[in-house]
Amino acid sequence: MPGQVVTIHAPVGAAVKRGAPIVTIEAMKMNVPIAAPADGKILSLSVKIGDSLQTGQAVAEIGP
Repeated sequence: MPGQVVTIHAPVGAAVKRGAPIVTIEAMKMNVPIAAPADGKILSLSVKIGDSLQTGQAVAEIGP
């Protein structure tokens, strides 16, 4: 869903569990969390607060 990044919940280096929010976007006047697809560690973020996202765009790289 296209939207604008309003919150980053998991900074680089943070450990996340599958389903945990990584970022929240504002889309159609609603806040929509983008969840981690798997357990791991945030290796890099490809967005910052205020960035616009398109459908299917990656927001983070998660690794072991």
